[in-house]
Amino acid sequence: MANIRVASRYACVTAAPPLSSMLDSDRLTLDFRAALARWASQWECPALECVELRFSARLKRSWGRAYPKTGRIVLARALLEHRQLGERVLCHEAAHVAAYREVGCHEPPHGPTWRRLVTAAGHEPELSCGPALPRAVESNSARYLHRCEVCSFTRIARRPVPRWRCADCVTAGLGGELTVSLEAAT
Repeated sequence: MANIRVASRYACVTAAPPLSSMLDSDRLTLDFRAALARWASQWECPALECVELRFSARLKRSWGRAYPKTGRIVLARALLEHRQLGERVLCHEAAHVAAYREVGCHEPPHGPTWRRLVTAAGHEPELSCGPALPRAVESNSARYLHRCEVCSFTRIARRPVPRWRCADCVTAGLGGELTVSLEAAT
């Protein structure tokens, strides 16, 4: 069952599905929405309740990302398993949105307004919210060796790139084609 969302300039109302039909991730999302509502009231930023909150498996190097101009927050899907860390990261990103609504681009992203908001929410104003994301095991750790048969130039890539050419051979008027072979993973 999908959420029904009605937004106006200052208010956003979301009707949630019944608790009995919810997954743990849905419950956590509701908890995060409640935290956003709490901070919206505390920080006097009603627009925070209408923030688009998403989880993404594509975030590999950071726990979260805020898009203050559009009012969107994207959190790493790994946070679904770490509730306390998730709330800290959400606070960090929500403070970016609220600070932008308050002062616009006139302060740096982790400036005094952002620090004040995070502190008011009961968190430390840290630039990094926790340990590094656990590195996913690369499903394709293979490397492809691209070799010029004429001059023995080599180049390595994570995938075969058939359009690559040997620059020296092309300059000399030759085709510059490279042969591609799978190299053993290191």
